[in-house]
Amino acid sequence: MATKKIISLRDKCFYNSLWMFEHFFNLTNLEKKRFKLSSKIASKIKLEEKYRLSKVPTETSISVSSFHANYFKNPRPVVFKGAAKNWIACKSWSPNFFKEHYGNTKVVLFNGSVKDIKSAKRSDTKLLDFKTFINLMESGSKDYVRFLPILDENPELLNQINNDWLSKYSNSKRKGLKRQLFIGGKNTSTSIHSAIGSNLFVQIHGRKEWYIYDTCYNPLIQPVVDKSIFFRSNVTAKRPDEIFKKAKGWHVVLQPGDILYNPPFFWHEVHNLDTSIGFGYRWFSLNEIIKSSLQQFILTITATNPSIREAKKLEGNFAKVYEQVLSKSLK
Repeated sequence: MATKKIISLRDKCFYNSLWMFEHFFNLTNLEKKRFKLSSKIASKIKLEEKYRLSKVPTETSISVSSFHANYFKNPRPVVFKGAAKNWIACKSWSPNFFKEHYGNTKVVLFNGSVKDIKSAKRSDTKLLDFKTFINLMESGSKDYVRFLPILDENPELLNQINNDWLSKYSNSKRKGLKRQLFIGGKNTSTSIHSAIGSNLFVQIHGRKEWYIYDTCYNPLIQPVVDKSIFFRSNVTAKRPDEIFKKAKGWHVVLQPGDILYNPPFFWHEVHNLDTSIGFGYRWFSLNEIIKSSLQQFILTITATNPSIREAKKLEGNFAKVYEQVLSKSLK
């Protein structure tokens, strides 16, 4: 993986300054200047296509202390291969399991079609019960359940995952901890984005493809500036434009039982290669957050779309937060 020196400190500071001014003062005219600078930065980088993506490192027996030393202090993703394969969840959770036991649970749905990955609209969100969603998904619907807090709301589900393992490897406290379920059919996806929390993503059912990028490539990813509490972009890893293709990233296809660590603010784009079930185990460590991106931490705590205080009022339901962001940013 390339070092963070691939973009000069001067160019990085200039880009970040434009980004900050656009965020704080609503100077939308700076968007064109940011894009022009991104193009200039990309023109300086010589990168062959075969070196654009590297495999996410894999660990099979790493200790907690070694994991923290190798992946917290120098933020980068890693896969714990098969670490969850013997959990009850991996042996019992399926679309039919949730339809049968949690069919009346309300879920916020988003259009997750691969072909629509760059055209999210406010009208693409809808509220259905879980049973109806599963039936539609099995009929070919491209709707996608994201950020569902069903695990935290149903303690019996927590008995089917290894919370001790997750707690030790995350080194997290109970305060601020979130477990969020994701279920989508084949060829559904999530466009590239990043957010403040650390994440251990547990793949339970089906295969999920990830593209991941370090925060050092922010100028090439060209974030949308809309004062939201998470970050989005209109680029796509599978079809990168002339600027984004100069960013080096990681690629992995998670199998059932794999656990992926994704550091705070690391950009990621996700594609479900099969009907897929997984959950994110998210926590907030100030030390990890600042190591990943001090600037994005500042932008997050000063966000107004919604503010962190407003987001907390939604009781940690990130699906509702995402819906609110779309309603303000994409109308």
